[in-house]
Formats: sequence, C-alpha cells, structure tokens
Amino acid sequence: MSNSNLHKLTRAELADIYEKLVLYYEQHQGLTSELLSTQVKGYRKLKSGLSLQIQPFSTEKELATSTLPTADNKQNLIWFHNAKSNILKSIFYHLRNAAAHADIERVAGNPIWYHIEHRHKGQLKFFCQMKKTDFWIFVDAAKKLKNTKSSKTKTGKGATV
Repeated sequence: MSNSNLHKLTRAELADIYEKLVLYYEQHQGLTSELLSTQVKGYRKLKSGLSLQIQPFSTEKELATSTLPTADNKQNLIWFHNAKSNILKSIFYHLRNAAAHADIERVAGNPIWYHIEHRHKGQLKFFCQMKKTDFWIFVDAAKKLKNTKSSKTKTGKGATV
C-alpha cells in the first residue's frame, strides 16, 4: 500500500483538513443549505488583509488556458472553475475535492505554504497557493461570510455571487 500522507502533512493539519474542509462540506449537504456570499461586509477586507487574489473562471477551458503562476511566485492566490455559480461555495467544493484526493501539498520553508492543484480526468479545476496560516484564516473567515435574509431584502440579491 502506498503512503497515504505523501506530502508529509502533520497530524494536526490532516485533522484540520478533514474537519474544516471535508466534514464541513458533507455536514452542509454539499453547501446547498449555506448562504455563503461575497456580497457581505468583510469579504473585501478579508481578501485585502491576506493579499489574496481570487480569480473565478466561468468555464474549465478558460482556467486551462490561463497561465498559472510559477513555483517561485510567492503570492496568496486561488484560481478555480466557478462550478457552483457562487464564488465561496465553489471554493469550498473544490477544497473538499482536493482534500479528499490528497491534492494539498505542504511546501516546507519559512513560512510554510500550501500548494493545491486539483484535477479531475486531467482537467484543472482548482489552483491555490497560500501561506499555511493565511489559508486557515481564509477558511475560517470565509465560512462566516453569509447573507442574511435582511441583507437579501435590502439589496435584492441572493447568495449566488
């Protein structure tokens, strides 16, 4: 049997990956019940505070033809196919799939980085590189970015962005 921890993640990291990515997605029925939204206060502040570039692509072909950053480009970024027509739901959907397929690589250094490149049937679906600490800050904070019924009523927009 091959090593199931190819990227030498610590036990704590493995537990966080399972609990915060895989179980979170499963417990919320594939996020269909979540009102995750980039239209709420705090989204821009979160991106800015982490110097995070989030780039959704409407088709897999657009993502596949984009020029991915080189390995020496140390920038927090997430590029992905917007499979759920909702930026945050798509990110968590792809993170869950990447976690389930052990596509999260721990890159040693100071600071430690995560490199996530998830593919299905050879097609790139998700590309992420982030400092480990920034990654978990993003995951925890993004789960709290939810539209409330009152904000939907005020803006007239749903949680589909």
